[in-house]
Amino acid sequence: MNRPPSASPPFAVKICGITRVDDAVAAIEAGVDAIGLNFYGKSKRYIPLDAARQLVTESMARSARRVLWTGVFVNASVDEIAEHVQRVPLDIVQLHGDEPPEMVRLVRERVGSTVRVLRAVRVSQKSLAEVADYLEVARRANSEPDAVLVDAHATEEYGGTGKQLDWTSVHRDLAILGSMPLILAGGLTPENVGVAIATSGVQSVDTASGVEEAPGVKNHEKMRHFLSESRRAFALQG
Repeated sequence: MNRPPSASPPFAVKICGITRVDDAVAAIEAGVDAIGLNFYGKSKRYIPLDAARQLVTESMARSARRVLWTGVFVNASVDEIAEHVQRVPLDIVQLHGDEPPEMVRLVRERVGSTVRVLRAVRVSQKSLAEVADYLEVARRANSEPDAVLVDAHATEEYGGTGKQLDWTSVHRDLAILGSMPLILAGGLTPENVGVAIATSGVQSVDTASGVEEAPGVKNHEKMRHFLSESRRAFALQG
């Protein structure tokens, strides 16, 4: 049931770690493509399943724009992921922990091929070589994700740290990933996202802490600014 990756990422701009309906609606109205809901219990942006379901329901009732709802999971079981996909419901599953490569295939077999599966890789070196190594193992396991999200490595933390990657190295190494879409995360803010896109050459970005007043509490003006700067930079790519 494996599906080969597309050359295009599933979204251009994603705001992650949303916990409040007002913030979700503001993100949707600003033009975001995807919203991330963090289901990792130790995260500062954790949202319980029932609260997430209510947030999605109320947000969709208040805004006619359609976005992709993304569930962020860290070392969760296939059963837990499947329950969240069904009950929220989710369009995208993002594996952000230490899951083995075959987990992508197992999730896809359980939730169906219409739900896209992303794999986050926390990069610790100034190179995408470790991402390429992961993808080679995933190919052999018939378990390629729909896209890879790269984030800065932080000990005992799974994203949302505000740490940045080396954007020049990302651009240099893009070719080694072949047709696999790449999503850039890690320390992106309204002030630097334009430079990050121009320098790295990516077509998709993801932010959480960069548009916040506090963990899980988004600043609406920062979200609008992040969206406008991202769109401007993508347009200049041609």
